[in-house]
Amino acid sequence: MNIYNIRANYERIEKVGHVLAKIGFNGFVNLDKREPEYIVLEEIYRRYRDERVLLVLGLGVALLDYRLPRGGAYLFWNTFVELIKKELYPKKNPGLEDLLNILLLFTNTRACSRLRYQKKQRIVKYRSFAKYLWKSGWMIYAGNPDYIWMRLANTMGQSRSAKTIAFAMKVLDLITILVHGDYAGFKDVYYIPVDYHVARMSIYSGVIEVDPMLSRGSVSNIAEELTSEPYKNMIIEAWYQVSRIASKLLNKTINVFRIDTLLWRVSKTFSDNYPKNRAINEVVNLLVKEADIEESIARDIAEQLLYNF
Repeated sequence: MNIYNIRANYERIEKVGHVLAKIGFNGFVNLDKREPEYIVLEEIYRRYRDERVLLVLGLGVALLDYRLPRGGAYLFWNTFVELIKKELYPKKNPGLEDLLNILLLFTNTRACSRLRYQKKQRIVKYRSFAKYLWKSGWMIYAGNPDYIWMRLANTMGQSRSAKTIAFAMKVLDLITILVHGDYAGFKDVYYIPVDYHVARMSIYSGVIEVDPMLSRGSVSNIAEELTSEPYKNMIIEAWYQVSRIASKLLNKTINVFRIDTLLWRVSKTFSDNYPKNRAINEVVNLLVKEADIEESIARDIAEQLLYNF
């Protein structure tokens, strides 16, 4: 039941798609390389130079990236990298069992304190897929990521649109550009990983309308609720259309994983109690510094992403 009367605003989708194209392909790449998960993947690859290690650890830990404690993604990924430095780095050539043991050890940390037993069971379920990655999946993931996506979803008993499944594919995309210098060959990425930050920015940007228009405090209060059905699919569709518009204007694929990075980083820069001008300025500074784009372009983007702030 759509109690918040949520609907897509196609005029705003068009406007946001046009303005996000101004970031440019390289701007999106720059933002991706600031993601906490990319930094950790880069650290692991610097140590082992082995795609199998990256894939088994990266996709496995992505399946645990939900219901995080205070400290969020930064605590989560920093805890993971510190654990592997301590427990894995002494091993020169870790095997599959070493990697699966690290993932299970990680579920004992504070970063996995919420729903700990459930997360342990997810790693147990992941084991058969990890074996596939280790044996042969690592040879096709960059060129045939859609098969990897389908197989992971089937193994975990979830839909392709499930937040952690979609996020695992974003991690695969980041692994591909780290190792091969370009993103994976997805045919078409429809499912943005819908979390609190994506839901929050969906309302503030205006690509999703809520009737009656909520106060700032109310947006944050219901954002988590909007990550579930029936609202999630509306948010997925809205940002998919934004990505198509930006891709067409740039003549280069900007899939929703690139949009996800942008929305997450923007949402983390401002609080609901900021004056609008301050929030816009914080986003401008972020985009100038991390996307490496001109201030005037960054301001256009910030104003559109905070249209309803």
